[in-house]
Amino acid sequence: MGAEASVLAALAGVPSASRHLRGSFGPATLRLAGARAILELDDGRPPPLRLTWTDRPDQPVGTRVAGLLRTNGTAAFERLELLRIAGRRKITDPPPAPGTSDAPRSVRATAVDDGIRIEIVSQATDHDQLRAGDPATRSVVLSTAQAHDLAELLEAWAALPAS
Repeated sequence: MGAEASVLAALAGVPSASRHLRGSFGPATLRLAGARAILELDDGRPPPLRLTWTDRPDQPVGTRVAGLLRTNGTAAFERLELLRIAGRRKITDPPPAPGTSDAPRSVRATAVDDGIRIEIVSQATDHDQLRAGDPATRSVVLSTAQAHDLAELLEAWAALPAS
């Protein structure tokens, strides 16, 4: 995380609403803008799954995701209502059905031989996945180094002073 560390140090003096950063970690791409985060997971099936959240001082979601990435066994994200699956909808797509949630049904991380598997189960009504015929479960494997670098970036972003 050498290059990101110098960028983060420079961002410490920038008002939080104006901060932007992007990092790639194998099949995962993280975009940070102010308190918003988008974690795009590319499992090779279009479109990539986009998990989003908004950090708040009383609910630092990014640090919870970082903890998940550091697992040595199996860990599950417990506060699923803090996460959203961002669908890439066309303007001509019908709106989601009433009562449909864009929160994932589960988010898990599991240590495997070649790294950390991140598995996300979406609601069965996810329009993008149903239209494409994809199953509701998507997963990627990050190397241990990629998972830890991603976790470090999330924790460092959360540690930036609010301004």
